[in-house]
Amino acid sequence: MTVLRYVIKGTIKERFIEFTEAKEKTANALTDIILSTVAPYNGMKDKLISQTYNGAAMKGHVNGVQTQVKKEYPNAHFIHCYAHELTQWANFIVEIFLRFSTLFLTTIEISTSV
Repeated sequence: MTVLRYVIKGTIKERFIEFTEAKEKTANALTDIILSTVAPYNGMKDKLISQTYNGAAMKGHVNGVQTQVKKEYPNAHFIHCYAHELTQWANFIVEIFLRFSTLFLTTIEISTSV
């Protein structure tokens, strides 16, 4: 998913651009997808000032996506995506809740059948 975020007269604007299927999950393939997606905005290379992703192939300091994008867009500094970590924690909490629910329901069933 590609979203552009920008500021106009002090107001932050966010625009959805497109969903793109990534058939390959390598840093090179993902970089190609990103660069082709932002290509129509090439006249604004100096205005692309940040990039954020949630994956190991994305943040490698040698050949990761962030490094490759920064070669094309020098002002595009990497900002870590904390939303991914939040999602992982939410999934973990739901899994724990479901396991305890099953445990309590089983305990109730056993105690009422005796």
